[in-house]
Amino acid sequence: MSVNLPPRHCGPLALLAMFALTTLTGCGQSDEATLRKWIRDTQRASAGAPAQLPALPSITASPPPTITDVDPFAHVRIAAPARSAVEHPEAGRRRDPLEDIALEAMQMVGVLERKDSKVGVIRIGDQIHHVSVGRYMGLRHGRVTRITDGEIVLRELVLDGETDWKEEMTSLKLEASS
Repeated sequence: MSVNLPPRHCGPLALLAMFALTTLTGCGQSDEATLRKWIRDTQRASAGAPAQLPALPSITASPPPTITDVDPFAHVRIAAPARSAVEHPEAGRRRDPLEDIALEAMQMVGVLERKDSKVGVIRIGDQIHHVSVGRYMGLRHGRVTRITDGEIVLRELVLDGETDWKEEMTSLKLEASS
């Protein structure tokens, strides 16, 4: 079967055929022979067996040293006195979740009025909490005693010496809005 093309298409088609032939002639036997010779030479030049690793010395475990003195920075040493030595005045009550957070980490951001009482709005990180009178917050057993438009007033119980508890009044002031 032969294809008869008009004369004007023969020029570009002939150029394409010549280009393909010249490109394919570069893939000859000479590169393959060189590659096969390199593979044979590499296989013959063997590196040999690896050297033996030295034997590891045996290690015997020894018990840790005994410590007779108490570390002055140990948690037990700097923690609050034991319950048996000094009993907290409000030991029987259930702890509020806000008592695990320092007052310094809290920001008063507003006040809400519900019927005849006020509720303080505080921010801890990116969370908002509502506190009312009687709720506990802060690390020093702080109890909310009063909420005004500008502050939340707390009564904190602080250990004075080794056996006495004293009350301290503190407040969380309203943060200026930015």
